Amino acid sequence: MVTLIPESSEPPKDFVLAHTKTDNFTICDFHMLGAETLHPEPYGYSSPHIKVVDHHAPDSRWERFISSGALALDYIALNEPANEVILNHTDCDSILSAAIVTGLLPPLPEFGAAAIAADHTGEENPISDLLQDLQHERDFDLSLHCLNCLLDGKPIPAPGLKALSTRLYQRDRAIKLASQAELIDGIACIITDATIDSVLLVNLLPTAKAIVIGLPLHEDTTKSEVKIRIGKAAPAGTSLQKLNIPSFLPGFGCRWNAGSNRRGGGSGLSPYNAAFQTAQMLTSLI
Repeated sequence: MVTLIPESSEPPKDFVLAHTKTDNFTICDFHMLGAETLHPEPYGYSSPHIKVVDHHAPDSRWERFISSGALALDYIALNEPANEVILNHTDCDSILSAAIVTGLLPPLPEFGAAAIAADHTGEENPISDLLQDLQHERDFDLSLHCLNCLLDGKPIPAPGLKALSTRLYQRDRAIKLASQAELIDGIACIITDATIDSVLLVNLLPTAKAIVIGLPLHEDTTKSEVKIRIGKAAPAGTSLQKLNIPSFLPGFGCRWNAGSNRRGGGSGLSPYNAAFQTAQMLTSLI
């Protein structure tokens, strides 16, 4: 059984337990606060009652192109399918990892590759392109049904077709934005008037060490949001978490390879000025 709990950032164990019917479960694709203190496993972490299949914990093992869907392959190689799986969001990586861990999908390498495409490379992939924008439905069964229709060559339900169309539209926008990018000592700077999933730019800007995007803050368009994502040309071991970016971009929060200042309230500068100042600072760090 797959249980979807409310989405929150780094929920503590008590929060997870309060939304489940058992204390014996497997978490897929979100960081339960303190999970990294449990016993390390090839797929994540474990304790006598909890297993965690996830790549979001502050752990140097995950500072690479790895996703929970790929770790789920390691999980199922070592364990029987899980009876109780907990999710807190439903993007491509969450759906694939939960479906593999429960045995609803076979442990095939192409599912791990699709999760990595969705999370890290932005490569065209029919599985990730279908599932990634279906996350807004927050419906595990619907996403899995749409995926099975795709795999079986059957008609995809309307919500799946809508999500796929949205993703392909974003791909077209990413191509145009990448063509307009300005490189500053290996840092690609892009200004746009609407949000874009920055992962879609990674393969399109292969010589960039980092990609900086400036756009109006959705919650208050008088301010700007700055997104940063590690690029393919970044030196090995580069991690945004180690660069002290909040010292020059207040409110910035991140995982190792991507982040923004949106949750921190954005910047009072224009998208252009905020993004280019950030890009210039990064040139001395990456």
